Amino acid sequence: MSCLGIRYKHPWAQRESPDDFISRSTAHIVAGMKAAGLRRVNAISAAGVADSRPALNVVIRFLVATSNVGVGYADLARMEDVLRTSGLDWQAVRATRLTGGAGTGKPRITRDFPVTTNIARADVAAFMLAEIERPQFTERTPMIAAA
Repeated sequence: MSCLGIRYKHPWAQRESPDDFISRSTAHIVAGMKAAGLRRVNAISAAGVADSRPALNVVIRFLVATSNVGVGYADLARMEDVLRTSGLDWQAVRATRLTGGAGTGKPRITRDFPVTTNIARADVAAFMLAEIERPQFTERTPMIAAA
């Protein structure tokens, strides 16, 4: 499992990570997995990355267009490409807006991302752990939210 992300204090602050941190790290993870004979990986992505972009709400569209969120989304799209071409059994979990609150214990797959949609980090972790333990991933790029 990988939950790497680009680091910044707020969306318009100077980034503390390289613009390609996630995709470059994922390429190293994939190479290490192949060398070790490991076959399954899941990684955190974000709702609205790549082909899920039409599901974005107006607030996140604004952040993607004007801030570090867009830089992160671009790198997450590259990370998904690294996984897609890796030859591994992979999953990129596209979480909606993250919160630090207590988890509900009921994360769900969704197809849309309205302004009020969010998910606790604890629920994302629980979803990812459950998925990696399944014999087969539910979906390659599930978008998840709180129940």
